[in-house]
Amino acid sequence: MSAPLRTFDIAGLSHIVYESRQEGAAEIVVVVPLYNYAHTIGEALASIVKQDFHPLSVIVVDDCSRDDGAQTAAGFLEQQQARFIEARVIRHDRNQGDGAQFRHRLEPRALPLHA
Repeated sequence: MSAPLRTFDIAGLSHIVYESRQEGAAEIVVVVPLYNYAHTIGEALASIVKQDFHPLSVIVVDDCSRDDGAQTAAGFLEQQQARFIEARVIRHDRNQGDGAQFRHRLEPRALPLHA
């Protein structure tokens, strides 16, 4: 008999589609939820690229979309990798429902405090 699925154990139910890292630490991390929006994910990511915040990281979390949104996001981020300290596309292996994208654990980041 298998153990019941623990809904908060998201890390065991996903895989990394794309990842790039540069030296340094991001001051801002943007998490972009994705579910069947391959047709608009490029526009959403382009909006993030245009922001004035530096240094910046972005994490796209695809909740097991039926389209190719994760691959579209990965292709876009690969072309724009110089813009981000870290860029990552994570794809859930099965749909986790609304809000699951934000439950991914982000490794602790040392952020400077501005007075």
